Parts: sequence; C-alpha cells; structure tokens
Amino acid sequence: MAFDAKWIKTSDRYKYVQMYRFGKKMMWRGLAGKKGYGKYFSTEREAAIYVDKQLIEQRKEPVNILVSINKSRKDNAV
Repeated sequence: MAFDAKWIKTSDRYKYVQMYRFGKKMMWRGLAGKKGYGKYFSTEREAAIYVDKQLIEQRKEPVNILVSINKSRKDNAV
C-alpha cells in the first residue's frame, strides 16, 4: 500500500501547519524541525499546538496558540 498524500494548502491562521489529502480524508500536518518532520492531526488547531510544543522543546518561542511563561509574565506586569 502506497503512502498517497497530496499537499492541499498552507494554513492561513497558523505557522508551520499544512493541509494534506489522503484519498477522501483531509488531515492537518504540523511541521517540526529543520528536516521537515511532522505529525498528522484531524484538526488545524491540534497541529498548531503540536508545532508550538515542538518549538518549546527546541527552546524557541511558540508562534501559534501557546504562550511562553516569560511573555505572559511581561503582559501581566504593571
């Protein structure tokens, strides 16, 4: 059985998130790392959260939904 994935589009709302089609099923892929590794999810939001978690593991700032602790502390300061 072949891995038949077709790229459809890049997310308009989130960075590093793309839509793919597998036959009749649509899936969202969160890209992580320099080599383009990623994971597939049923929703765009889940893929965006995955991307943010991967960025945090790489000690980088999240870019989609999650907010870093340091940034949230600065926003709450007077």
